[in-house]
Amino acid sequence: KTISMSLDNKKLNGTFGPSMSFNKPASFSVLFAGVNLINTQQSDYKFVYWDPWGNSYEIPYTFLYFDKVKGVLGILNAQLPHFSRYVFVRKSA
Repeated sequence: KTISMSLDNKKLNGTFGPSMSFNKPASFSVLFAGVNLINTQQSDYKFVYWDPWGNSYEIPYTFLYFDKVKGVLGILNAQLPHFSRYVFVRKSA
């Protein structure tokens, strides 16, 4: 199969296609640059699967990269159970 991935640096998301599930999770790492991280902390963010109905499910990962000065937010070794849409979101207060 031909697999596609599109990243949106402004919305901090990645979309993979075609939709498919895996027997073992796929490892995914990405860095987004130029992110406005002013007035936020690393603990404010989570990496989630966002389903078509607006529900989100946290995705396990090895390391969350957060550099407020450089405006870089990233994830190392996120364990994707399927191809779909994944995004960084701010945690609710």
